Amino acid sequence: MEGMAASWYMECQNYARRLDDKLALARNELKNHNRIVEEKRAFLKKEYMRKEALGTLKTLYKEKHEKWVEIEEQKSLDEMILIKRGGLH
Repeated sequence: MEGMAASWYMECQNYARRLDDKLALARNELKNHNRIVEEKRAFLKKEYMRKEALGTLKTLYKEKHEKWVEIEEQKSLDEMILIKRGGLH
C-alpha cells in the first residue's frame, strides 16, 4: 500500500469483490440454463422416440391395410367370376 491512498485501495478491493460476486452469479445462471437445456434435450429425445414408434406403427398399419384391401379385392373378383360362370351354365 506504499504510495497508494487507503480509499483508492478499498475502492479497488470493493470493485474486485463485486466482479467476483457477478462472476459467481453468472456461473449459477449458467448452471441453471444448462440444467434446463438438459431437461429439454431429454424431453425432445423421448418425443423423437415416440414419433419414431408412431411412424413405425403407421407403416405397419398401412401395410396391413393394403394387404387387407388386396384380399378383399381378390374376393370380389373371385365372386364376380363365379357369378359369371354360374350365369353361363
